[in-house]
Amino acid sequence: MSDPVIEQIKEKLPVQEVLKNYLQLTPAGRNFKARCPFHNEKTASFIVSPDRNSWHCFGCGLHGDIFSFVMKHENIEFAEALKILAEKAGVELRRLKPADYKVAGVLYDLHEAAVAFFRERLMTAAPVQEYLQKRKLLSQTIAEFSVGWAPNEPEALSMFLMGKGFAPEDIVRSGLAFKNDRGMVIDRFRGRVMFPIHNHLGKVVAFTGRIFPPLDTGEVGKYVNSPESPIFNKSRILYGYWKTKDEIRKSNKAMLVEGQMDMLMSYQAGIKNVAASSGTALTVEHLISLRRVAEELLFSFDMDDAGWAAAEKALAIAAHLDFAVRFVTLPERFKDIADAVAEDPQILQDAVSHAVPAFEALMRRHISPTANFSNREDVRQLRAVLQIISRTTSSVERGNMMRILANYTGLPEIRLQEELLNLPAISQNENSEVTAIGHEDVSTRQSRKDRWSMIASELLSYGAQSGDYDIIREEDLPPLYQRVLNILKEGGKSSPDPQVDEVLNEVLLRGSTMNKEEAEGISQQLSRERLRVRREALISAIKRAESVGQFEEATRLLEELQQLK
Repeated sequence: MSDPVIEQIKEKLPVQEVLKNYLQLTPAGRNFKARCPFHNEKTASFIVSPDRNSWHCFGCGLHGDIFSFVMKHENIEFAEALKILAEKAGVELRRLKPADYKVAGVLYDLHEAAVAFFRERLMTAAPVQEYLQKRKLLSQTIAEFSVGWAPNEPEALSMFLMGKGFAPEDIVRSGLAFKNDRGMVIDRFRGRVMFPIHNHLGKVVAFTGRIFPPLDTGEVGKYVNSPESPIFNKSRILYGYWKTKDEIRKSNKAMLVEGQMDMLMSYQAGIKNVAASSGTALTVEHLISLRRVAEELLFSFDMDDAGWAAAEKALAIAAHLDFAVRFVTLPERFKDIADAVAEDPQILQDAVSHAVPAFEALMRRHISPTANFSNREDVRQLRAVLQIISRTTSSVERGNMMRILANYTGLPEIRLQEELLNLPAISQNENSEVTAIGHEDVSTRQSRKDRWSMIASELLSYGAQSGDYDIIREEDLPPLYQRVLNILKEGGKSSPDPQVDEVLNEVLLRGSTMNKEEAEGISQQLSRERLRVRREALISAIKRAESVGQFEEATRLLEELQQLK
């Protein structure tokens, strides 16, 4: 793909316009700031520069343009990101090679064709339309979310897609079909109401199919989900998020529900900041995506034992990510949100407005108001609540929870503290899911960036901000940073050398609040750091020379080392 086409896409898609689909951007001078999507952080260190049409994270060191962001965030190859962004920009990829097209576009095109097929079949399936009307799903909602119908036929979709020119192996690779023992291509979804799943950019990447009740014999699952594919990772995508992310960002809160119908009925009831997991429990990746755009979560899960267990697990992850969490509970006569909204949307609206803090909801779930703590089962439930408290990272929040628990149970806080200390430690496996994300990659990347380069970057940033380069001694800079200094002095903002441009990008985005006196101190630090680096290099070289018997060279290097001191 030629550079002019890539540049044309970049011109039509400013970096901030693409990234605001993923992040909550806040103005920071001429730039924007956000929490980094690629490592776990509480303080925003991710900078988006409209001037340079690029982004850079000062927490983990990652950086790039709209292509690299979409590639990393969606876990796709360049050709796929190119096709997505070209479509968004309205740029035709006339010269895309067939091989690249197969990687980049065929799976998306297959899903787009499948959506059209399922929607068309719904139009002619009167019993299915009657079922959706009975569930109180409005025709506007059905159209807005492209709900469809997969006929109860083994090859209907596959034959349609092959008639459109798609290869059988690509249809299987997409997850829309599979091969049986005889090698025949069979539709994965048959006799099901179909819910398309979109990625963050609004491209259909998967489906969930719900069995049509008259066809439910109990021999197959109620729900069938697309398998993971090169374009679909169920641990990263929330159903409906592509549609509701702006409302989530605007309200600074997200309501999470368990299924597609609950999500659609919530949306239909006026709760526009809602999303649902797709064929999996809530994951760390799901909640990290939401943490970029919201600070509060509303959980509304099925209130059976499985629903409460899912809520407790999700709460542990949410607490680690510093979310405020409340629970939305419905009157007991309702099985789920969809049933409540079908009776009266106001029921859900009232439940949302009266959502209670998650800890209080779980406390009341575990401990009866009439609990007797001489009873072993009541003590076991008390310890389950204390275990929830023990997972909370904030000592202030733990203290508040202990006071709430003491008031509710009538037990002295000191006794609750003693019981808390006697709890078994949370296993490493239990904690691994919420602690592993991001940290290893960040530390590895940071270790690569040595202190000399970091100090050089700070000083050059001061120079770029103030225009004062006199206090920067070129010989004190690492070689790459010397080239950056020369570009800055000439008023340049880019370099054809990718390595130089990376450093230049970092320097220009960093910004500096140093005054001249502080900068002079940093300049002295830089000189000391250059000497330290040179000393370490000489010591290593001396050891190598001695180990191979090059004693004259070792002596020469030793003399140079002594002169440095």
